[in-house]
Amino acid sequence: MKGKIKSWVRGAVLVVVLVAAVAAIVRNWGELSEALRELSPWAVAAAFPLSLGAMVVSLFTWRSLMADFGARLSVRDAARVFYLSQLGKYIPGSVWSMLSQAELARDLRVPRRTTLTVGALTIVIAQGVGLPLAIATLPFVAPAAADEYWWVVLVAPLFLGVLHPRVLTWAVNRALRLVRRPPLDHPPSWRGLLRTAGLQALVWLMFGLSAWVLVLGLGGAPGEALPAAIGGYALAHCVGLLAVGLPAGAGVRDLALAAALASVLDAPKAFVVALVARMIITVVDLLMAVIQIRYRPTPPPPPDAAPPAPVAPASAVAPDAAPGSPAAAASAVASDVAPPAPASPPAPAPAPASAPAGPDAAPTAVTPDAVPSSPASRSSQVP
Repeated sequence: MKGKIKSWVRGAVLVVVLVAAVAAIVRNWGELSEALRELSPWAVAAAFPLSLGAMVVSLFTWRSLMADFGARLSVRDAARVFYLSQLGKYIPGSVWSMLSQAELARDLRVPRRTTLTVGALTIVIAQGVGLPLAIATLPFVAPAAADEYWWVVLVAPLFLGVLHPRVLTWAVNRALRLVRRPPLDHPPSWRGLLRTAGLQALVWLMFGLSAWVLVLGLGGAPGEALPAAIGGYALAHCVGLLAVGLPAGAGVRDLALAAALASVLDAPKAFVVALVARMIITVVDLLMAVIQIRYRPTPPPPPDAAPPAPVAPASAVAPDAAPGSPAAAASAVASDVAPPAPASPPAPAPAPASAPAGPDAAPTAVTPDAVPSSPASRSSQVP
């Protein structure tokens, strides 16, 4: 009964987040339809697979970080947890996505503290990679946006400092101790964090290319638009993550991307790119989540489960098989045991010596080569 109630609650939550994601498109459909009419169809068609590829790389970013914390998931299981939980960001509040990940990962016997830590650290890595990328590109191609968002220069070092493994382990264990939870079983490593940061840089690159294609569809200059789109998308997404309480950073993210693209497009067209880019990522989130709905993962066995008892081998020799018999040899071959050597036959008992006929009887002399009943034997018996 408890399992059915839990399944119903999950189903209800899934319906809520699906409705919230669809509502994000319907609510802005008027503006989106006008924006789509201005864009070339080929631009939208080319931008969609780039955003889809960015979300696939995002899955491997999250899965890599989970593995560094000791939770090794298959791609199929990780995809279910990651893509279903992404719908939580369309509900107001910034914690629903992480809480969804923790609940779904429990089906795979991953501790909640591990999943919540990875969820929070994913945001930190996204900020630690995205903000420096924006700082390195926007001052040269979008100075107005760099001036408007000057404060990111002060925020970026904070995220970068947390990414040191020792600092990160101390901070997480300290937070777990405050909520009376055990410390991490597997602290993060340099190798794991650097691999995750590299994948996250690829995510920003692919999202930036998606926005760049949209800019080209509105007549933007390719050379100037490329760094503005990459840095602008990274800035917009990072600022949206900091906007706690807004579903998927709606509004804040659009304004930041439009400000970064205002140097290569006029303001209305820059806002068109921001709206269409958000619509594309919403459709991608819905598509990837719907694909995972019917999949049911098989949880691994608990780590403290006793291994199955080994099957005792069959007796090497059948109980009724005599040593040295064919049955014993066949039974020994089947069990890889050498058959017992057959017992040697008992030595024949010596024949008793015949008693002499009388006290004066002379012993019978027999020639060594005489054969009984032969003439030599009979002649030797004559006195």
